[in-house]
Amino acid sequence: MIVYFTLVMLLGLVFYYLALTMGNESFKPSNSKQGIRTPETLGDPEIWRKVNKRAAKYYKQIAYAYFIIAILTIALVRGVMAVFVFVAIIALMGVLLWRNGQLQDYAKQLHEEKEQEKQKDSAKLLGKDQDGQ
Repeated sequence: MIVYFTLVMLLGLVFYYLALTMGNESFKPSNSKQGIRTPETLGDPEIWRKVNKRAAKYYKQIAYAYFIIAILTIALVRGVMAVFVFVAIIALMGVLLWRNGQLQDYAKQLHEEKEQEKQKDSAKLLGKDQDGQ
């Protein structure tokens, strides 16, 4: 019972730590291990910041869920409840993978919007150049 509590609490602490670092304004894409690392986020600091701030919210939610499961293990883990804890941990990992997929899509969406803005700005500049000639 204590082992379940300790392991689940450690998982929660890891995700909480990741959420705190990813939500920090000084969190930069130059680190080699943390953050949502896609070509879109690595190519643009603004997209990096937006995606990782959103990821920090998701990671905090996962951490809180692990904390709740850890507390429930102290009160409830007896036989079949141990299976519940295991299933809950696996389910939270599934949610995390699903959220990461959403974050990658969000990064692509931000990148496409930025590219469209660049194209519009280029078209405006070309229009002004042609008007000035």
